[in-house]
Amino acid sequence: MERALYLVDETGQALSRIVEHGTDVRKLVFAISSAAREQSTGIGDVSQAVQSVERIMQHDAAIVEENNAEIYGLCQRVEILTDKIDRFRIETAPVLENIRRVSAS
Repeated sequence: MERALYLVDETGQALSRIVEHGTDVRKLVFAISSAAREQSTGIGDVSQAVQSVERIMQHDAAIVEENNAEIYGLCQRVEILTDKIDRFRIETAPVLENIRRVSAS
């Protein structure tokens, strides 16, 4: 009889320990689940930030392309104006020389 009581007591203690450990496991699973949700939210935030940076970079690249096209156009206009100024100087040089001769006389 003593042996049976001892075994019942040991079984009760073992079951109590199992319940305690089950509670500990349940707490750990809850903590892991919470951490996973937080991590998922953080990953989502990072993903949105990366997408935002990509959109900004694409927009900036488009602006750079537009600026390059404008700069190229301005360079062409500068070349045209430079040619016209050079022709103006060459074509007016004889006239200026005649004016100087007449003024000197």
